[in-house]
Amino acid sequence: MIARRLVRLYILTLALVTVLVYVVHTTAERSIIGEVRKLLAGVANTAAQGLMAMPNFSVDFQRIDGTLDPLDVHDPRHEAFRRFAAYLENVQDSFQPPDAHPSWMAPRITYVYTLRRIRPTDQIIPVVIDEDRNILDERDAWQFVVDAVWYDRDEDGDGIITPEEEGVPPGLIYREAVDSPMLEMALQGPTADEHFHSDIWGTWLSGYAPLLDESGITIGVLGVDLSRGDLLATLMGIRLVSAGGWLILLLVITLAFHFLSGRLSAFDELERLDEQLETQNAELRATNRSLADANAEFARQLQLAQRVQQGFLPAAFPRTEHIAFGSIYLACEAVGGDIYDVF
Repeated sequence: MIARRLVRLYILTLALVTVLVYVVHTTAERSIIGEVRKLLAGVANTAAQGLMAMPNFSVDFQRIDGTLDPLDVHDPRHEAFRRFAAYLENVQDSFQPPDAHPSWMAPRITYVYTLRRIRPTDQIIPVVIDEDRNILDERDAWQFVVDAVWYDRDEDGDGIITPEEEGVPPGLIYREAVDSPMLEMALQGPTADEHFHSDIWGTWLSGYAPLLDESGITIGVLGVDLSRGDLLATLMGIRLVSAGGWLILLLVITLAFHFLSGRLSAFDELERLDEQLETQNAELRATNRSLADANAEFARQLQLAQRVQQGFLPAAFPRTEHIAFGSIYLACEAVGGDIYDVF
């Protein structure tokens, strides 16, 4: 039970603690997202460096477009494509949780892929295809070059290939990337999305790094995707911790105010008893003064009675030549009950 005088202070304290927890939680979430962005940019840059270190990377990468069928072993680009794809798939698999470790804490990279920017000013426009492998005349777009998952796969085993399970063949146009400022920035250096973005495969937070040829000219971008669901699962843990911390603080504050209310009630009771005792002492002093006054009056009355009684006693006695009288009178109290005379 919170004392009435403490209710406003109690509510104000709860409000301040709530604001403090919210600020700390928001700061923690922003910090985590910032670290994830740095991590994604770093993973993309490391993967890009490994890809560029492959023999004849620049030439082979620029030759891969929508005319390549990854299953055509007679295509001279087949071996290079499979080598690039295997490397990207290995990078992707290294960030997947092992079957024996369901509590894997490392960030789960869902997709690793490479893109090429096509501009209207390009002298040679690479062949671009759509989802049905129809050739398109796109002159201001992004296209996939090599993807870690270029083949369809039935991940849930239901016998149906959903858009999320479709592979990304070389040359596929990436329509959602046209308005991505981060992809344009990635042509200059490693970066990461500030916010989630969505495409037909899901919602992601992505990191990017440029792919350079031997002369240092950017010829593509390597991207890595982190699923929004995975990041939100981590953030949900932070939110649960924040909520738990807030509830604990709420309980501690409530107990503290309850204890303080008890102390204040005890203090009020002591103050009331002290005031009551002071009132009784004042009444006792008044009674003592009344008794003193009554005693003084009684003593005065006794003295008066003593003088009156002694006034009844003879002060002089008859005297002759042969007889003399004398007397002494001592009363036990201020007055006595005996009176005498001489005749």
